[in-house]
Amino acid sequence: ITGVNGCGEPFSFIMTAADIGKVQKIVDQFRHHGLDIDDGTENKKAVSKLLLNWKPEKNIVLANQVGWVDDTCKSFILTDGRIIGKKNAVYTPLMSASDRSIDTSKASIEKWKDEVASLAVGNKILIGTISLAFVSPLLRFTNQTGFGLHIVGASSTGKTTALTAATSVWGDDGMIRTWRTTSSGLESSAAGSNENFLPLDELGEVAPKALDEAVYMLANGQGKQRADHRGHSVHQMRWRTVFLSTGELSVSDKLREAKIDAQKGQVVRMMDVRADGMAYGVFDTLHGYTTAADLAKQISRSCGHASGIVGPAFVESLIATTANRSKHFSSSLESLTKLIANGVDISASPHSLRVAKQFAMIAMAGETATNFGLTGWAKGAAVN
Repeated sequence: ITGVNGCGEPFSFIMTAADIGKVQKIVDQFRHHGLDIDDGTENKKAVSKLLLNWKPEKNIVLANQVGWVDDTCKSFILTDGRIIGKKNAVYTPLMSASDRSIDTSKASIEKWKDEVASLAVGNKILIGTISLAFVSPLLRFTNQTGFGLHIVGASSTGKTTALTAATSVWGDDGMIRTWRTTSSGLESSAAGSNENFLPLDELGEVAPKALDEAVYMLANGQGKQRADHRGHSVHQMRWRTVFLSTGELSVSDKLREAKIDAQKGQVVRMMDVRADGMAYGVFDTLHGYTTAADLAKQISRSCGHASGIVGPAFVESLIATTANRSKHFSSSLESLTKLIANGVDISASPHSLRVAKQFAMIAMAGETATNFGLTGWAKGAAVN
């Protein structure tokens, strides 16, 4: 409801269909916003009559989570609360909304392509991690659950640079979360990144037993069921997202600190990618820079002033797509999974199919971004 109070000041508040019969609640809202209205019976009757005879011009969805608003996938909520696409939703988060406001006034798609994406060309890990950042909005179309990559390697190999480059798809480095958090904190971060992207730095800071639970929790998209002080069930957080992690230890090595054997289900949900097997740490080529450190610094600088623009543009392009998106992306995923799994005996290693499908999702996301004109990469770069 929008209006103007007695001082000529505009006001607005949300009233759901269920509130129509709650006249006192509506009157209280009017008075709270400065409208001069008595609490008498006649006024309440008049308000009730007004509401019962009111014919809304359009339906608005109350969305309490970021990501796609509904299954039509015509509206999308970013982590800072902005809505892309059809403005048929109001964001009413269950938790505190991000106070991060992305300054995209100096950013442009071309700037990001020229200064960030171009430096990923010829660098397999960078192309992979940036492609991963585009995956989450596609999960619903392919009915896939979330998963993560973990970049593992010694210090100063460029792990954080790869994380920063991927994060720049959606925002600046203020988006990056640390593994040093509570279980509830990690759940909140995951839920707040639903169908967006979750970057996590420094695996070494998490306790092994906490990691043991966290890998399944993040990928499966469901937090712990909790109860309030009366024993009643409270809202259980749910999400579907991809995450990118860094650390000097692999998932298996970190769990081994607490004498926990890594399960195959964990290894395939959070897949290790070696960061020290390339020619220069995470880099295969330095693009003319003298050292890997110089290239890393340049990428970090570029991400600082060319971030948060291509992720929303990716979603806008998805919304504008006229083809049957579920059919198109499911078919592409199946084809790419077969390509990636070619030569692998899936029957001997059932988990391999899941891994192949997840890497196929990364490849498909990168190629889709390229087809949308968002990366500047050659066709096939993400698949290769």
